[in-house]
Amino acid sequence: MSNKLLTVVDYIEQYPQDIKEILIKIREIIKRIVPNSEELIKYSMPAYYINGHPFINFGAQKNHLGLYGNIPEIFKDKLAEYKCTKGGIQFLYKKPIPYKLIAEIVKYKAKEIKI
Repeated sequence: MSNKLLTVVDYIEQYPQDIKEILIKIREIIKRIVPNSEELIKYSMPAYYINGHPFINFGAQKNHLGLYGNIPEIFKDKLAEYKCTKGGIQFLYKKPIPYKLIAEIVKYKAKEIKI
């Protein structure tokens, strides 16, 4: 992986096709829900900001997709089957990625920032 990533597209392009497809879907979810969000590379991964405030990051790891940013407590039950910390969730590649749940989290976090 390159240390000189300039864009989220550059980030996604460095991965094998199966991982690329997941990353593209996550990016599309975020851009659909928050079309005016600012898209950057921070901490070597895609990061999204609303009005200058960070609200969500994602990153491809060896065995999982990481979704980062303080995860609202309201999702605790829905995330019970995933490894979670206060700052992130791990979605294993060997299981289906819960895109609808990820969209719910993105919507909720975007509303928090816009308030």
